[in-house]
Amino acid sequence: MSQNVVSVHPGGHQTTTHPQPCRKVWPAVTAWWSKLRVVVWFEATFPGWEYGVVWAIIVGMLVLCCNIVFIAIAWTKHQPRLNGLGKLLEGPCDKIDWGSKLAHGVINVLSTLLASPTRHDIDIAHKKRQWVDIGISSWRNIWQRHIGIDRIICWALLAISSAPLHLVWNSVIIFSPIAYQYNQLTVSEGFVRGLPFDKDQKVVMQFAEEGAGSQWPDNVQFLQDDIHTYENLSVTDCKKAYAQHYIRGRADVVVVVEPTVPEINSSTVFGGAFGGMGAFPYEWLCPPESRQNLECYRQLFQSNTTWIFPDYGNPKVAYCLSRKIPERCTLEYASMAAIVTIGANFFKVVCFMVTYWLLKRNNSNNAQTGNRNKHTPLITTGDALASFLEDPDPETFGMSIVEKADFQHGIWDLRWVHINPIPWRERFSCAQFRAIGLRRWLTGITILSLIPLAPALFLFIKLRWLRDELKLNTGAIKQLGIGNPSGLFLFGEWSNWDPARVVPQTRWGVMRNVIQANTPQLALSMAYYLWNSHMTVMIAAYEYDMYAATTKGADGIPLPTDRRSLYVTNPQVGTDQKATPFLVVPFKYWIANSVLWSVLHWLASQAVFFVRVDMLNHWKQVSLFSVSQVGYSIMGFLCSFAVSFIVFGFAMWIGAKKFRNRMPLAATCSGALSAACHPKDPSLKHYEKKVHWGIETEEVQYEEETDSGERRLLRCTFTSLDACYPYSDRLYA
Repeated sequence: MSQNVVSVHPGGHQTTTHPQPCRKVWPAVTAWWSKLRVVVWFEATFPGWEYGVVWAIIVGMLVLCCNIVFIAIAWTKHQPRLNGLGKLLEGPCDKIDWGSKLAHGVINVLSTLLASPTRHDIDIAHKKRQWVDIGISSWRNIWQRHIGIDRIICWALLAISSAPLHLVWNSVIIFSPIAYQYNQLTVSEGFVRGLPFDKDQKVVMQFAEEGAGSQWPDNVQFLQDDIHTYENLSVTDCKKAYAQHYIRGRADVVVVVEPTVPEINSSTVFGGAFGGMGAFPYEWLCPPESRQNLECYRQLFQSNTTWIFPDYGNPKVAYCLSRKIPERCTLEYASMAAIVTIGANFFKVVCFMVTYWLLKRNNSNNAQTGNRNKHTPLITTGDALASFLEDPDPETFGMSIVEKADFQHGIWDLRWVHINPIPWRERFSCAQFRAIGLRRWLTGITILSLIPLAPALFLFIKLRWLRDELKLNTGAIKQLGIGNPSGLFLFGEWSNWDPARVVPQTRWGVMRNVIQANTPQLALSMAYYLWNSHMTVMIAAYEYDMYAATTKGADGIPLPTDRRSLYVTNPQVGTDQKATPFLVVPFKYWIANSVLWSVLHWLASQAVFFVRVDMLNHWKQVSLFSVSQVGYSIMGFLCSFAVSFIVFGFAMWIGAKKFRNRMPLAATCSGALSAACHPKDPSLKHYEKKVHWGIETEEVQYEEETDSGERRLLRCTFTSLDACYPYSDRLYA
């Protein structure tokens, strides 16, 4: 039975803590993982940043080996055809894309590591009166060459090799359903009972490839003899089964209508139609006025029980008989996409290895001189604070309350020779987007707004065509579904044989269609990296703000405050430092962000996708109506718009949240972080203990007036000693 825990505080008040079983699960999992012998050995052998890089190398090599083995086996068994597609399997199958998601995560971590400066890089920049970004993959660090030319080149190569993966990886393995062209025959009920019919009658077929005058391809008597093998479908099931753009698992269908007069000695064959091909493969179901638009869907499903056939005097349909066949699909591989993927994977693994070698070399070269920490990448804000507390930077001394905005406005340009004391200005609680800067925030939000704007703009452009010509309606949208290929919604190079050119589609044509289909994925990935960088800055600034000490009480004595540990990538044993992953984002934000963007990526793949359908004709031969093009889904666009709008709202909500305290806003600015780390006695090893930010209490208690009657300057700093919040209207150095 669960119990509540009552805590009594020094002030005499009580608080009740309710048990939270969910919070015990994650620590239990991490504790179990940390006790594994392999994990213990791995963490001891590759501490700190090495752990993540070596894991990236191992995962990258496994993915590369799997890709090489896959393409070798596939090429040996089934060499690709002229269009560059080769068959892997045939039968029930599904598309596998876990490798792409894994690669995206590894790329994100390695990009951050490569763009992270070392303390040596920061010291050089500060001597030039420049600052760098810490904890994010920053273009500023790249373009201003704050991280060394060798790592800049490696970072650029890693970024360049990422684009092919986003554009083609999802289409290396292609799910290709097999659809069937079919024949439709309309008969009276006596035909099903075996009553004779006029065998000399020519059964004219509508909507044939050859045009008017086409006839039923087989002997109708054979069909009557085999009619008992057909599956009986109700009116509703028949309409649902055949009002599709691509028919899978079914072939010829016989529509049985009620006779106008009783049939005793004979039956009637009214006529037939070809179906399952072209932009409107279900024309035979529709009235003449709606055969070339989507109004047919609304008319078909107005009534689920009654169906008046549109031809032959409009008889009432009793039921249908459908020839059931095994549903088949093929799993194909795109040879060109596979080769590009292997090349990009190989290039990326080489970049991972070079990253490890570069960082390891810098550490090894400085190990003998005791300068190892100067060349260790500072991945998080906690890494930077620990480094500056261990070895304060003289370039930022006397600037204890400056903010990132001060450096952006050129404070070092104005104070190159002499740094004047700065008065403390009581700040209003500001929104988290201020950590990024108004201009960058507006740029990022504008880019994020394009995500819901893109599907909305596409639908708006297509609105007139969809509404006036296709007569799109709710029933049609529901029937078309999400991510389902349709002959109406295709673009890109024509597949198989182009009747106008009479030349086959080449592998380059398939590659162009693949790249077009995956371009939204690349755009979404770029927007995600931008947003992830902004969110990391805001969360880092929020965590930084939590280190603020409390104000004084009514009696003038500083209120007690809880100090916080420094979260670093490689905590020192025997200290209060705590380990943190590379990207410091709380779990609740991480899970919400990951779920939203994963759903958005999936919906984008259902809105615009590579369509590969093998269309078989009546004789089970691949027909000219097979498809290898780019398709889009109206339902997919609508769902993408809805979720992308939620993503935009989530970003606005995080940016609008207020900081809890009113510390100087440092964010990821190395100058502001360094300026906040000048304790009175650095020999106390504050970086090993729990710290907070404020005026050291000892300095306040022994404050004396100078001979001129002026009050002594104060200094705010991170410290493990007692501290209090700054006084208003005082000068700080």
